[in-house]
Amino acid sequence: AGAFLLCTFCTSEAAVIPAASGSFSDVFAAVTVARPGDTVNIPPGTNAWRQTLNISGIQLVGAGTNATVLLDEEPNAGNAALIVLIATNGYLTRLSGLAIASDASSYQNFHGKVITTGNAPAQWEIDNVFFNQLKGDNVFCYGAAVSVISHCTFTLQGIAVTLWDSGYGDLSWASPPNYGSSNILYIEDCIFTNAAPGTSVAAFDCLAGGRSVFRHNTVLNTLWANHGTDSGQRYRGCRSFEIYNNTFVDTQGFVYAMNFRSGTGVVFSNTVSGYSYLC
Repeated sequence: AGAFLLCTFCTSEAAVIPAASGSFSDVFAAVTVARPGDTVNIPPGTNAWRQTLNISGIQLVGAGTNATVLLDEEPNAGNAALIVLIATNGYLTRLSGLAIASDASSYQNFHGKVITTGNAPAQWEIDNVFFNQLKGDNVFCYGAAVSVISHCTFTLQGIAVTLWDSGYGDLSWASPPNYGSSNILYIEDCIFTNAAPGTSVAAFDCLAGGRSVFRHNTVLNTLWANHGTDSGQRYRGCRSFEIYNNTFVDTQGFVYAMNFRSGTGVVFSNTVSGYSYLC
């Protein structure tokens, strides 16, 4: 459920372009010749990437989370992302069917190993991706595109998903929350597991007017959180949230399953066990 929010604008000219291998150079070559609406397939294999790949209006699809593996070996310069999804009006920008893992040379990046950008009506989707112990923020979402993260697995050493609306978040705060609308980030049917007990990890974080729906997820030994103006000063806090039908389980002494510091929202039909407090 939820993927129905995203519509792919296909034409008879849409093509499927196979990359020669999973190396950055071969995938970059395939993406370069792809046109909006096309799909680039990455074959099985484990490959180290040391550069940033931008995709816009195309679908980048691996052979499965146990088959196509990208190792994060970006140099520690400027907090560079491994993949940037740029939402494009009229076409779906999508990342699917692969794993992204850290290796010994990976560094902390709190601006996102995967970055998404764009505003509605542009659309992006991340589904069936395994984020394996990435250091820092796994996915950093900028803007208010029609978007969904679904059926992903996050084994965490940092924050799984951070949401940041456009600018300081003033426009979002000047508008009603519009619960249930599509102009929002949906996170659903994902698994979040804390792989670094005693460190600062979270399934979700939000600020600068971000709006989200968090549903049908499993959260193990970590929490859902957001930020307020107290932490960002000029930047506004989270605007709105809907949290329902999730399972939160703690065996490591987390105090809260959810930590609210800003915004308005609805929370219902969650199963919570092991935490000292719900929120």
